Amino acid sequence: MLFLAFLTCKCFSQQYIYLETYNVDSLLLVLPDQQAKDRINTLNRLSISLCYEKFAKSEQYATEAMNLAKELDYPEGIADAYRNFGHIAFFRSNFPDALNYYLESLQLYEEQDRKYTMARVYFDIAKTHLFARNYEKAFYYGNIALD
Repeated sequence: MLFLAFLTCKCFSQQYIYLETYNVDSLLLVLPDQQAKDRINTLNRLSISLCYEKFAKSEQYATEAMNLAKELDYPEGIADAYRNFGHIAFFRSNFPDALNYYLESLQLYEEQDRKYTMARVYFDIAKTHLFARNYEKAFYYGNIALD
């Protein structure tokens, strides 16, 4: 129950606190010269930096990152793009889609054994359930994130 109180305070007081953000202007400067994985990572960073206010632009960067990552068979880039799509859906209050994208990313992060990122995705899932008023599932996934 303590986790649920903590999650509620954090989510409602500072909704964006757990998003990694980057300097968009700097990323846009380096993007034209980048290739392969560097370009995918920059596109994903652009997407996450814009996902809570510029949905269409964020979705455009995530889509480009996803397409390039699939073309290059780069699982980390695919997982990051799925997570970005989840953030976009979350901030649009489309919680079912957000959960689907987060679960897709979680599966790929598990295959890569990226435990820290998995914990962050479990928190994303818990936060989404909280906003969707699925309190039992919010508590369940929140506890997994803390493990």
